[in-house]
Amino acid sequence: MSNATILISAINGFVATDIALAFLNAGYRVRGTVRSQEKADAWLALPAFKDHTDSGKLKVVIVKDITPDDAFVGEPLDGVDYFIHTPAQLPDWRPGVTQYPQCKKVIVLGSISGAVDFSVPKHDAPVNGASWNPRDFEYGKNAPHPLFSYSTSKKLADAAAWKYMEDTKPHFALVNMLPGFIYGPSHGHDRFGVHNSSQQWLAGPLFRQDWNFKTASGGPTLVDLRDLSIAFIKAVERDEANGQRLVLSGMKKYVVYRILICECVMDGGFEANEIFLVEVVS
Repeated sequence: MSNATILISAINGFVATDIALAFLNAGYRVRGTVRSQEKADAWLALPAFKDHTDSGKLKVVIVKDITPDDAFVGEPLDGVDYFIHTPAQLPDWRPGVTQYPQCKKVIVLGSISGAVDFSVPKHDAPVNGASWNPRDFEYGKNAPHPLFSYSTSKKLADAAAWKYMEDTKPHFALVNMLPGFIYGPSHGHDRFGVHNSSQQWLAGPLFRQDWNFKTASGGPTLVDLRDLSIAFIKAVERDEANGQRLVLSGMKKYVVYRILICECVMDGGFEANEIFLVEVVS
């Protein structure tokens, strides 16, 4: 199976970058989409991908607009065995994939917010693939905080994907990955997730005086980016993942993240006083 070709949409994203690297290191061929040649050139120049680019196992194609039904038709999906869709869950991938019978599975990067109502301060029941955020469109449109609108949108996109599968019964399987808050170092340009909302959620209460929004749902469960990337490989390789919503989150392993503040320039090139996540402490 490692000779298979994986399409990863928005491959230059914080999470998608490390998903791509995990598949490449496992022997897969990877094709990614970005929105401009400038972004493609910048991403392909990352040190982690040089050998893979030189070997011909990594390729990037341009998809300027992912919203049309045929956004991924043509070069992006030609010869692809598995499609990993990482940006906002628009209905862009659905009609396109039906034209490619060799594409066996679509795996979507969703969110645990599709399974959990973030406005509830405490959740006593276990959260699993059968759990659903009960909020609807009207609530999301008028939610008291943007986080609740965001989480509602994730639930609605999740539900729409499964409705599409039920209504059309396409040839491919669907898997929706529902990670909790995602932490850890990346091999992309945003190495320590400075612009990643999960990392900001951790740093906000510690370092921002204007951070005044608190909820017990806001980050008690998390997943390491490296583990999440491996989970995508397992979702491709295991048939039992087909048709599942997979919650990827917990606190058993990830007890606390150490945050270091550099007081001097380090050999790795970090700037003085830069804040970064180093490793989990189990």
